[in-house]
Amino acid sequence: MLGRDERPLLKDANGSWFIWCVASQSVAVAAASLEPLAGPDQRAALALVPVVSWSVGLILYAAVGIFVSLRLMTYPVRAEDLRPPYFVAMGAVAISVPAGARIVEMAGAPMVDATRGLVAGSSVVFWAFASWLFPVLLAAGWWRHVIHRVPLSYKPGLWSVIFPLGMYALAGIYLARPDHLPLVALIGRTELWLAVAAFLATLAAMLWHRWATLVRRGPKKG
Repeated sequence: MLGRDERPLLKDANGSWFIWCVASQSVAVAAASLEPLAGPDQRAALALVPVVSWSVGLILYAAVGIFVSLRLMTYPVRAEDLRPPYFVAMGAVAISVPAGARIVEMAGAPMVDATRGLVAGSSVVFWAFASWLFPVLLAAGWWRHVIHRVPLSYKPGLWSVIFPLGMYALAGIYLARPDHLPLVALIGRTELWLAVAAFLATLAAMLWHRWATLVRRGPKKG
């Protein structure tokens, strides 16, 4: 961002910017998963990593959300502009839920004990927000492909839709475990089948696209 001469950068803001949040929350998930393997003396220090990474991810999400919202409100939005990476907006908030759930499940440590209630309550809020984003993004896809007839063909960017679908399912399953929310678990397990179906459909489209590309090229002439 700082290395570019063109200003302002706001018109280039898009859903792929939410990957910053995903990166931070991924560190939180990894550190919280490693915590049971650490010794008693290392757990207090290791507990600091997921809590800090989780918190940084939330601040980044808020910042990116402001940038993307301003871009959508300031510049004209064409159907071609609403590409699949915008689904990362849901994936980025959804991954905050399993990250928070893993922190809640961690053994007692000063940093965890100080934030456990906040993390647990916030995770419910983030799951609710991800649930709200789900139909919004589906409506945007309908507007793009049905109303404005943008062809739905395979592009590598379609994989950025699969991650949020799978992460939302995982968010429901993980959130229900420490907080004992059976309805949320049911929603997560049900949506998991949708994510698997979307994965298989995208994989089939990728293989077909690859095969069709090779056929069009034909054999190489020596």
